[in-house]
Amino acid sequence: MTRLAERLLDHALKVMPPARRDWIRAMQAELAYIPDQPVAILFALGGVWTSYGQWALRTLPLARLIRWALAIAALAWAGCYAVATAMMVGIKSAPGMTPQDLGSGPGTAANLRFFQTYPLTNVAVLPVVTLLLAAGAVLLVRRKPDALPLLALALTGGLIIAIADLGRDWPLAWSSGWMVPLLCLAPVWWLSRRAPDLRPT
Repeated sequence: MTRLAERLLDHALKVMPPARRDWIRAMQAELAYIPDQPVAILFALGGVWTSYGQWALRTLPLARLIRWALAIAALAWAGCYAVATAMMVGIKSAPGMTPQDLGSGPGTAANLRFFQTYPLTNVAVLPVVTLLLAAGAVLLVRRKPDALPLLALALTGGLIIAIADLGRDWPLAWSSGWMVPLLCLAPVWWLSRRAPDLRPT
C-alpha cells in the first residue's frame, strides 16, 4: 500500500511542471510520516490531482478554448434570436392565424396566443440582441477588445427581456431561450480577467 502511494507521487512528480515540482517533493517527504495506508494513498492521489491541474493550466490554451466556446455559443444563440424574430414578426403580421395553421400539437393554441400577445417592445429588442451576439462572436474570434462589451450588451438585452416577461403565462421551454445565454456572463467575465488581448489599451 505504501509502495502504491510512493508510485503515485512519483507519477505526480513527472506530470507536475518543473516550476512546481518542489510541492510534490515536499509531499514525498511527508509521506513517510503518514502511518495509515489508506490516508497515505488519498494523500498521494491529492498530489496527482494537483499535478494534472497544474499541467493543464500551463499546457492547455484555456483562454482560447473559452473564447471559441463562447463565440460558438454566441453565434448559436444569435441564430435562435433571429429565428424567434422571424417567427414573431410572421405571426404578428397575420392576425387571422389559427392554431391549425401552426400544427396539431397539444400546446399549439397556447403558443399561438403567447406569440400574438407578445409585446412589440420586446420583439424590437430581439434583432438588436441578435446583431450584438453575432458581432461579439466575430470580434471575439478576432481577439478584439470590443467583443466583450458587445456580448455584455447582448446578454443585458436578454436579461431585460427575461425580466419583462416575468409573470407572463408562457412556456418554460421558451423562457430558457432567454435565460440560457445569461450563463455566458461567467466566461465573459473570466476572459476579461485572463485574456490580455481583450483588455482595452
